[in-house]
Amino acid sequence: MKKNFGVIFVFVLTIVLMSVVSVFAQQAVNTAEPTGKEVLVVYFSATGTTKGVAEKIAAITDADLYEITAAVEYSSADLNWNDRNSRSTIEQNDRNARPEISSDPVNLEGY
Repeated sequence: MKKNFGVIFVFVLTIVLMSVVSVFAQQAVNTAEPTGKEVLVVYFSATGTTKGVAEKIAAITDADLYEITAAVEYSSADLNWNDRNSRSTIEQNDRNARPEISSDPVNLEGY
């Protein structure tokens, strides 16, 4: 039963993080130079699970890889989705509660 909840949690977290990536990509400012590849895999990974998937996708597609990082790292308590007051639960349930981003903006030209 716990395994099913874990899979569902990862799926929901991935969807939430994809929306964060989408918002960040729309707000990106041109500061970094692309490497000439046509594909950019952009990811946000609080636990490392999404990072592993993103790295595999980038390797298979010969893509550049870009990590969005939160200004404040997530603690174990932050990631406790069973706690209605945890950071991850609040960010998941409130569209206006999103982590501050600390990574440099990415140049999307050429992708």
